Amino acid sequence: MGQNQPIIQQGHTQRMELMLTGDHALQGDNYFYTGVEAKRKDPKAPFAMVLTAPVLSFAGAMVINKNTQHPYASALFVDWTLSEDSQNLINSILRGPLTIKHPYLPDNVKLVTYNIVSDDVTKRLHEAWNQSIGRMK
Repeated sequence: MGQNQPIIQQGHTQRMELMLTGDHALQGDNYFYTGVEAKRKDPKAPFAMVLTAPVLSFAGAMVINKNTQHPYASALFVDWTLSEDSQNLINSILRGPLTIKHPYLPDNVKLVTYNIVSDDVTKRLHEAWNQSIGRMK
């Protein structure tokens, strides 16, 4: 991978827009919804997802702190988040609803969930990337 001299950038939307304008042919980390949205606006947009490989999926959670000042309001917010109205809103903006079918991912796609890791793990991953994959001298 390092011999391909990858371009390291931040900003998922920026990377997608650059790819759609022909700056680069493919990328391995992006928010699919930006490409799906572009494709829906213009069916000729040069965007396609490869879904034969597992797709990373962020695993978040809603937690109510036992010391919260307004536990019932917190519970109502969680209930609303999982409600049909909220899930339909999430679906309409091409994000990943939990209680209804995903707006564009097929049912058979393999999702690999991940979560934010500690600074130590992040540092070790960056070091491994820079040593093995980053700019080769």
